[in-house]
Amino acid sequence: MVKMMNGSCAKAEFLNFSVSKHIFACFPHSWYLATDMQFYLISPLILIPLSFKSKFRFIGFFLIAALVLTHIVTSVIYSWDFLAKGLKYNNIMGLYYTMESRPWYRVAPFAMGMLLGKIVIDLPNQKFIFLKKIKFTMVSYDYNPMNRVSQTIYVSLCRITFALGLAGAIFLCVTENGYFIGKFLSWSFWVPLAKLSFCGYLVHYSVVDTFIYAQEHFMHMQSSLYLYIFCGNVFLTICLAYIAMLLFESPFTNLEKFIFK
Repeated sequence: MVKMMNGSCAKAEFLNFSVSKHIFACFPHSWYLATDMQFYLISPLILIPLSFKSKFRFIGFFLIAALVLTHIVTSVIYSWDFLAKGLKYNNIMGLYYTMESRPWYRVAPFAMGMLLGKIVIDLPNQKFIFLKKIKFTMVSYDYNPMNRVSQTIYVSLCRITFALGLAGAIFLCVTENGYFIGKFLSWSFWVPLAKLSFCGYLVHYSVVDTFIYAQEHFMHMQSSLYLYIFCGNVFLTICLAYIAMLLFESPFTNLEKFIFK
């Protein structure tokens, strides 16, 4: 497997640095960077129309709706056909890993984020009294995870519903209706960690892989052990992310500020 990855890495060396295509051989988790870059490339097509106050802005709204609809339709078609092979655990996990990095399976939350940004920018900086009267209700139903229909619905809508919940939390905090949640998320403690988040994402895979492949025996699964491993991995990731930020990210950030000041 290592030999195969090295061979693929040598053949696709340039594409790995271009961050415009899904290349997993050299940097397995770089698929997210590739997906994100593709979204950034198409975002001006939506943001520019949204910046107008005329009817031209409805083109942006139409494109957002089209991206969300594309997300749903392609996910339904693909997952329904894939799950026709059977509802065994391997098939369900195979569906997850196959669709995880596909751009159309992740574009809806990105589009909804742009829509939320447009709404927040257009809103006056005031509190919304009516939000205080909103009551949240938990709805439950009999869910069979081994049902083909249930799996298709979940795969198609799970990221959209998550994005809606996250957008709602952001909206409440921006409009000063987040209460203790808004204060917690605005805590200055998160500022240095936020600056390390990108480098942390880049190095965390190596930290986890190094720990896994260094094991010479099986581990007994227990909560305390995995909590200890988690804390250790997080700490090492933060340390390596700090070094990577000082060596790579900060110099280029300062250079960019110097050029465009």
